[in-house]
Order: sequence, then C-alpha cells, then structure tokens
Amino acid sequence: MTSFANHNRSYEEWWAELSPMLTNDALLAYEGTNPARVRPSQVTGPGVVASAPNFNQMSVLVPTDVGQYTIELIRQGDGHGNGTPSWFVDRLTPPADLG
Repeated sequence: MTSFANHNRSYEEWWAELSPMLTNDALLAYEGTNPARVRPSQVTGPGVVASAPNFNQMSVLVPTDVGQYTIELIRQGDGHGNGTPSWFVDRLTPPADLG
C-alpha cells in the first residue's frame, strides 16, 4: 500500500516499484493507472488482517489519509522459477465513499 500511495513521481518510477508486488490479474488491472489520480498519499497505521479464508488468501485493512483500504493478497510462487511462495497484491479496494 505504501508503494501505491507514493504517487508523487513519474508513472515509470511508480509502476517499477509497484508492479513486482502484483498478481498477473492485478498487473492487467492497474497497468496504465495515472499515479496522479491515486487518492491516498500515505499509510497512516499498520495493516490488520480482516480475513484469511485459506492458507493462500488474505484480506488486510490498511488505514490511509483518505480512509481504510482493503488489500486482497494471494500467496503464489515468486515467478523466478524456484517456486518459493510469496504474498502478492491481487486487489486494492478504496474506502466505500471513494469508490
């Protein structure tokens, strides 16, 4: 979430930092996002696990300066061929009033 919110830079810099943390679906969904249109500018506290329906999925609530985001995480191989599982962001959902 910190990388997503850190939007006061060029698209290339913002995307280079954010994209390695995203699932393939999230890469497609967020590619081309104009970072200047990203509403939060900072994370204001620690994330809290809201749910973990299984070993490979988790929802985390993250407070920001514009409200609480819900981050959907998926555990999958790291994409480097060694299969070591890591957590990747699948979806960043803004507070309902920002929708």
